[in-house]
Amino acid sequence: LAYVQPGTLEEAVQVLKACAVADVAIIPQGANTGLTGGGVPRDLECDRPTAVINMRRLKKIIPIGPAGHQVLCFAGAGILDLQERLKEHGRDSHSVLGSIFLNPSVAAGVSFGSGGTQIRKGPVFTERALFCRVTDVGEVELVDTLGLKDHGPILSRLEGMSTLSADDMDPRCDRPASFPKYAEHVTTFNGQVARFNADTSGIDCNRSEGKVLILATIHDTYPMPKSTKCVWVSCKDFASANALKREVFLNSPACMAKSCEYIERNQFDIIDQAGRVLIKTIEVAGMQNLGALWNLKLAFESLPIPFAGI
Repeated sequence: LAYVQPGTLEEAVQVLKACAVADVAIIPQGANTGLTGGGVPRDLECDRPTAVINMRRLKKIIPIGPAGHQVLCFAGAGILDLQERLKEHGRDSHSVLGSIFLNPSVAAGVSFGSGGTQIRKGPVFTERALFCRVTDVGEVELVDTLGLKDHGPILSRLEGMSTLSADDMDPRCDRPASFPKYAEHVTTFNGQVARFNADTSGIDCNRSEGKVLILATIHDTYPMPKSTKCVWVSCKDFASANALKREVFLNSPACMAKSCEYIERNQFDIIDQAGRVLIKTIEVAGMQNLGALWNLKLAFESLPIPFAGI
């Protein structure tokens, strides 16, 4: 087992090539915040040694142009960091998760098609990407669909960039940087499933689940609302909740809530009883400081003392 943290895009590619030559199992890893164990090696369940390539050091974020309607992110960039960076442009990021305080990586969102909490944006999706895949003959192939103008080797060029403008983009590239026409898609009731976990639409990096090594991606950003309002609606049964969803929340792509959460009564009671301390902590400490507190919690729970895990 090897654990590697490349510091440049070129280093990441070279590590992948070495792993391919050695014929070891390869696990790309982001912030390791997932709940399904997708970024964790399992030696006893694998027929060969495993190498973990942690991309967290590759965290560059470059808004494109002064308006920042799109943004280029290196694989290890965190979605909380991205959200904070885009505030300078009055824009919102493509992905907001319940675990955003742990700063999950952008590339992990692409790899697992993270749905997020905001129904207008859809799951994480882009066809503007730079990634590596291993061919059937064991060779590492670099795939570039970012849509930048060709001004030399892409890896070193991205490493040297601190800004991007419309002049850097290839006007011939018409690949989407978000789920195409998602608002229309999710508000159309035609008997088809609107979104599902196994949706592998798009190029190889989408829902790749570690089958390719994502290096960088471009994403659409979204305007920040001028004001917000939270509305609580209580439904007496599932039929009422479903009618509310169809006739109000998903009635038209032109008028959709930013976020819509469905909470069953038992879940509400549990959160109300057990989550008040966490909510107050968020109010006092701020979302960006919760990661350190979470790590402190994990460290305490690992102590060999009674009741540490409670």
